Amino acid sequence: LLSAPGVDKRRAFFRNFEKLGVVEVFDPPDLRKGRDRGEWMDEIAERLRGAGLQPGPGVVELLLEIVGSDGRALEREIEKLRLYLKPETQVTEKAVREVGAGRRELEVWDWCDAVVAGRVGPARAGLRRLLDQGESEVGLVILLASSLRLAALGRTLQEARLLRVPPPGGYGQPSLDPSAEAFLPRNAKGEKPNLWRLGKMTSLCAHRSSTGVRRAVERLHELQLELVSGADRGRALEEGILKLCLD
Repeated sequence: LLSAPGVDKRRAFFRNFEKLGVVEVFDPPDLRKGRDRGEWMDEIAERLRGAGLQPGPGVVELLLEIVGSDGRALEREIEKLRLYLKPETQVTEKAVREVGAGRRELEVWDWCDAVVAGRVGPARAGLRRLLDQGESEVGLVILLASSLRLAALGRTLQEARLLRVPPPGGYGQPSLDPSAEAFLPRNAKGEKPNLWRLGKMTSLCAHRSSTGVRRAVERLHELQLELVSGADRGRALEEGILKLCLD
């Protein structure tokens, strides 16, 4: 009996076992299947309140990014928050970041958000902190490109009145016109962009036109080529990010 998280059934390792005997695969049930993201967000909020906690703005969305659809992981995060905040009950984004799992991922997301929003100070400070922690310059650019492309798509759809996003600090889901579904790209797994993330990126770059965001994507691609050409990566990345924020 072999137990492995995320075993790839397409690889030779797995197929060889099929040749040796009878293989049975037991995948855990997807408890979120058939439920949309909004319903899961409502449940996260209900579980927080059930633990005696009051979620502030952005808390539910941030917890969703941390735990995904893992109910057990959510319970662990709620228990950590309850113990960390005791006797307080108000949960803030800051508290979630201080005790949340996957802090490295959170720092990278925060940095990408700062660049998309054009916040020079947080973008520069976040970049230096990530590089000091050993993050790859090229890797950071690739992750940032994903956020910028999503922002460009969102602004284009918003200007065409096909996407509506809630006001800053508001609680709610973005709404996408059904006719816009055909414009959403798919990743290697065939999945479309997360609607909440699409709305967030769109809100962050509200000060830019869709043309301006697309131009930023092109400049980021040029920056990536510069990094792989052997330039002083740290300095080139910092200068490139500064230009993106100020554009």
